Amino acid sequence: MKFWNKQKHNDHIVASFAPQGLSLSIVRHVPSKIDLPSFKLLAFQEISFSHHEYDQGNIFNPSSIARAITHFLATHKKQSTPIVFIIDGNHIDQKIVSCVSASPSKDTFKVDEKLHSFNYLYVYPEASGTFSFYTCSIPHTILMQYKLLAIANKLNLQAISTRTMAHFSLYRLLQGSTYSQTALGMLLENNNNNTRALINDQTIQNMLHIDSPLLAKAIPLDQLRIVFGSSTLIPV
Repeated sequence: MKFWNKQKHNDHIVASFAPQGLSLSIVRHVPSKIDLPSFKLLAFQEISFSHHEYDQGNIFNPSSIARAITHFLATHKKQSTPIVFIIDGNHIDQKIVSCVSASPSKDTFKVDEKLHSFNYLYVYPEASGTFSFYTCSIPHTILMQYKLLAIANKLNLQAISTRTMAHFSLYRLLQGSTYSQTALGMLLENNNNNTRALINDQTIQNMLHIDSPLLAKAIPLDQLRIVFGSSTLIPV
């Protein structure tokens, strides 16, 4: 579900799709004076869906969504900037599952890959001796909607991912060389596998650089978790 290029970029766009609307962000990697990755939020906009433009992961009005995205990019002169799509909906099947092997094959998960695009991530070892994996399955018909949206509007699409994957990516980025799957497992088990809890609000605020107080108030911290986590999907 990742589409890479080999160019180097400091800025990237995140288009986060949800049933209630589309969130668009421009973020830039900046030097940090603290022992944390740092990002500057350059722009943020929320577009509400009021005419069934998007539901359960399906794009029902690609023209309307395309206009919103291309207008945002044109306004900020970022038409060629790398963009990540973060998608949501009940048709996107996400689970934390247990396996007896730490290195299972895709066949272990019994997903029909003729119908679905499927990926999985080893998360942590369980006390029982089994292993937890995050799995994500998306129907090809839905994934193709996002690819066609990018192609038709000449977007520099780099990845299509999920909120959960963004959370995992940001957690790993923050941990750096101290990253431990056992520690990750304990944290998830203590929070009922809620990946939002992997990064606390104060850490998110410490990572953020922003010039406009109004912009700082406009973007929810949960959205920043997604935006910062998505940065690891862009080669820099």
